[in-house]
Amino acid sequence: MDEAEMRELLDGYLRDVDWGRGLTKAELVGLVQDDQALHNLLGQYLADQTFHSQAEALQLIPAQAWQDAQGDAWRGGEVHDMAGLPSHFLEGPVGQDQSGVHRAADLTPPPTPGFGQSTVEGETTPTS
Repeated sequence: MDEAEMRELLDGYLRDVDWGRGLTKAELVGLVQDDQALHNLLGQYLADQTFHSQAEALQLIPAQAWQDAQGDAWRGGEVHDMAGLPSHFLEGPVGQDQSGVHRAADLTPPPTPGFGQSTVEGETTPTS
């Protein structure tokens, strides 16, 4: 059974539920007790609270959980060698901007605009 079929089956269980008064996690899990995969899925991922709509309850179930319930392995993105991946940061405009870089050979630090500078009416801002 694939994810779409599982969601359709769950929708069948929850279609005629009166959400007006809300349903607890225990009540929702009890509704699907005939289907072990859905029972485990709801039991594991739903919080112990009262839900007032099917969407409110199902938003807590991650995509990985639907795949796990089918017996599938997680097929989402994985990064194995993060340190070995090129970032290309220095190739972009931010990585190439050297305007505020202080070099050890420089005797004066770069100016910080506005820091320590104030103007009084009629005076000009000092420049370096």
